Amino acid sequence: MKNKLSLKLIIISMVFMSVLNTILISLYERKRELSIMLAVGLRPLNLFNVIILEVIALAFLGSAVGLVLVFPVHIWLMQVGIELKEPFDIGGFRFSHLKGELSLFTLVFPFILLTLSSVLSAIPPSLSMINKSPSESMRDL
Repeated sequence: MKNKLSLKLIIISMVFMSVLNTILISLYERKRELSIMLAVGLRPLNLFNVIILEVIALAFLGSAVGLVLVFPVHIWLMQVGIELKEPFDIGGFRFSHLKGELSLFTLVFPFILLTLSSVLSAIPPSLSMINKSPSESMRDL
């Protein structure tokens, strides 16, 4: 049980770090554009909302595409499974295949996890972007 939890935490942290890296690079590449938006008069809170909404849209799109691509593999694992080299017994039951499970949890949990980790990892770079004055941001370029 402890190994499963540590594996889940490692996967969640990898997703978090990769999304954070992607958002940081995206904001760095668009720093001039975002600074001009602030200089023209966009409120920092509105800029923060724009960045977060963009992240949510990308997370939903990425989750939807991932679900469409993985669904056939999920169905195959559920019906055929993976044949084991050596069958094993647990409680009088003999297992020769590992089969997947199709449930609401296996479909919705990755979707929610990706969206939440995307939004949470977008907050620090967004706050650092909106806390600088436009002239200070453009001077850093």
